[in-house]
Amino acid sequence: RAGRLSRPSRPALPSGMAGSDVVLSWKGAQILRSDLSLLEPGNWLNDRCITFYLEHLAARQGPAAARALLLGAETTFWMAHEDDLEDLADAAEGLELAEKDLIVCPLNDETNVERAN
Repeated sequence: RAGRLSRPSRPALPSGMAGSDVVLSWKGAQILRSDLSLLEPGNWLNDRCITFYLEHLAARQGPAAARALLLGAETTFWMAHEDDLEDLADAAEGLELAEKDLIVCPLNDETNVERAN
């Protein structure tokens, strides 16, 4: 079935990298083992968790989602910090921003890429 959640069929990483194991993969988004603790109450979600949820939300809307764009957290962060206007224009064209009625993008006020993730 299209859009069905599945566990990736790849071998586990060495024990020292266990926190990086992909535990859930769907469309273009992944949840790592290290992300699971962020789903507990009181924790801040990272970009992977937010992007995964937005992918899921967009898929649930079916054909109605064609006029909306739910930007992933990574794309939003890049667009907010990109200085090259040509690159931004290319991205806007590729994402068909001018044709959308609704654009949803998560915002993060962190300027350090390492801490924002």
